[in-house]
Amino acid sequence: MAVGPSGVRLGVDLVSINRVGERHAASILCPAEWAALESESAIRPALAWAIKEAAAKATGDPHRCFPDGLMIEREPGGIVVWAAECRFLVGWRRFGSLLCVWVREDGTKA
Repeated sequence: MAVGPSGVRLGVDLVSINRVGERHAASILCPAEWAALESESAIRPALAWAIKEAAAKATGDPHRCFPDGLMIEREPGGIVVWAAECRFLVGWRRFGSLLCVWVREDGTKA
């Protein structure tokens, strides 16, 4: 269950780190997105996949925007993902071989 302030869009994805390889990530990322996740090299493919899945769910219309309607970027405060209409802050936690990623709309408009 994800809980947040009223009116703020949230998205969550849970992925097995070992099941998402570089081939999967390459199919949904541009080179700039791959570079933005460079510091997380041990989990980068799974992290990329889960970020885009969580953000797609948070938009309310995941089939419309996954994967090309989302752009992962690194900012001074951390990782963000832009959807056509807004910006999501990204967080994650590893639980053994599982990775849980969540996104939260921050109110910044594209």
